[in-house]
Amino acid sequence: MRQRNNEGSMKSARFDTLQYAKKAKEAGFTEQQAEFQAEALEALAEILDKGLATKNDITDLKKDIKNDITDLKKDTEVFRIDFKKDIAVLKKDIEVLRTDVKKDIGILDARITAVDSKLTWLISLFGVVSILIGIANFWHVLH
Repeated sequence: MRQRNNEGSMKSARFDTLQYAKKAKEAGFTEQQAEFQAEALEALAEILDKGLATKNDITDLKKDIKNDITDLKKDTEVFRIDFKKDIAVLKKDIEVLRTDVKKDIGILDARITAVDSKLTWLISLFGVVSILIGIANFWHVLH
């Protein structure tokens, strides 16, 4: 048997198996049937006492869930703010890298231009030397 206390929650009252068995016998059950039913009902009462939630349990659970949701919203907002800050830092880092790469490309372009100028000069010099060698050979053949 179960009884309500003043707070609306269930509290267990001791199930009187002897009293139940007496009444069951008076109703026409054999002693063995009456005892079996009494024991089964007592076991069921214990299971129900352990497993049923009271209104207070449900109210407390609702409060806990609301608090968890509130905490989760706060944590999510903190994460969102931190994430935005991280993205801003990354954007700045990317811009610095972009500037550095452009600068490095400019330096490499200047070096390539310098090397190109030197190669052009060397090729021109090689051409002049080849012409001079050709003239010298021709002069040597004539004399």
